[in-house]
Amino acid sequence: MEGGIQRIKTGDGSPEIALCPTKLLLDKLRGKRLMFVGDSLNHQQWESMICLVQSVIPPDMKESDYNATIEFYWAPFSAESNSDAVSNRNGLSDRIIMPESISKH
Repeated sequence: MEGGIQRIKTGDGSPEIALCPTKLLLDKLRGKRLMFVGDSLNHQQWESMICLVQSVIPPDMKESDYNATIEFYWAPFSAESNSDAVSNRNGLSDRIIMPESISKH
């Protein structure tokens, strides 16, 4: 186990599965704010994180005892891309994402 992450071998030749200790994650979130920003894919990751965290809260504690928030902000186009239309590529053949466009939002 390295850095609290447990690696499991399935024995069927599949790659190892890495498991994050959710209780440790919950303790690290105490008094903090975690925000997911993005589209429907990020929204699903946010939902999964909520389910993971809620599954390890002890029955004698409330969610508010941790003073942590896990939020989601819908921003499907937070970075521009030249792959939307050929006319937007300005002569470039490669598709690229322009992270500097995030500052506009």
